[in-house]
Amino acid sequence: MVEHNLAKVGVASSNLVSRSILFFILTFSLHAQNIHLKDEYCIKNPHVMLGDIVENVKNDKVLIDIPDTTSHFQVPTIKVLEKLEKLGFKVQKNEQGIIKFKRFCDFKLDALDKKLQKAVKTIYPNAYINSLQIKPKNTLPNGIDKMVLKNISVSKSSIKRQDGVFLAKFINQKGHIKSIYFSFSLDATLDVFVSTKDIKSGTILTQNHFAYQEFELKKLPINFLKTITPNTLIAKFNIKKGTILTQNAFKKKNLIKRGNYIKAILKDGMLSLEIEVKALNSGDRGDKIKVMSSDGKTFSAIIINKTTVHIR
Repeated sequence: MVEHNLAKVGVASSNLVSRSILFFILTFSLHAQNIHLKDEYCIKNPHVMLGDIVENVKNDKVLIDIPDTTSHFQVPTIKVLEKLEKLGFKVQKNEQGIIKFKRFCDFKLDALDKKLQKAVKTIYPNAYINSLQIKPKNTLPNGIDKMVLKNISVSKSSIKRQDGVFLAKFINQKGHIKSIYFSFSLDATLDVFVSTKDIKSGTILTQNHFAYQEFELKKLPINFLKTITPNTLIAKFNIKKGTILTQNAFKKKNLIKRGNYIKAILKDGMLSLEIEVKALNSGDRGDKIKVMSSDGKTFSAIIINKTTVHIR
């Protein structure tokens, strides 16, 4: 009878040990997942938590303490590796030797995006903005997610180059201004006037000489023509087919040329006097030119049309 009970105790003990070993194996195998360390992690807590690195953690715990005064903090990979290996994880190191932990990964750049797009449209109203990438130049200050964007400053040359740095000013919760630099990369294009045929010097520009073509902003000359009224411009030199048309390539086709004899209207109260004068300058509609009467007197006049000026 005693032997039989001892046998039962032995079996029970054996079963208990087996269950303990099985539990240990299952627990270890749960932790023994192979983890490949990344170069960068986003964290939401004041500390680096186990769940920031390992997925599906049921009992999260603090892995590493980092300062809460900065949004970015770098930790040697070996330090993270040792912490994880002590918890039974199999870890594959990253190649950098350093892991960056970032706060405020959810910080929205929408307000900056809108401000920068507006700046682009101010310079190039008809530009097509295909994409815009914005990144902070340095570590974001603590509390950036609670600040309000006031304005930005960006140079025209940076926008034309389609990449560069701009300054953003934020107002913090105490009402103080915080200046932060951001870098940007812009993919934008614009339809501009391009010659559809060779244009000889002295040619009056007509609708048949040009068409729209799309170019990246960085490929545009600074003085490209933004508007063209056909039959009002004359080519100053030969222009090859496929050339972007620029302001310095043309001169205005003047309504009145120097030396022309034209009609001048002189008003004095209710009286209106019309005399013949000689144009001393060339000009277009609305331009101010000098004219001379038949008795040698000179006047300033505004061009009304190709035959008439108004003496002021």
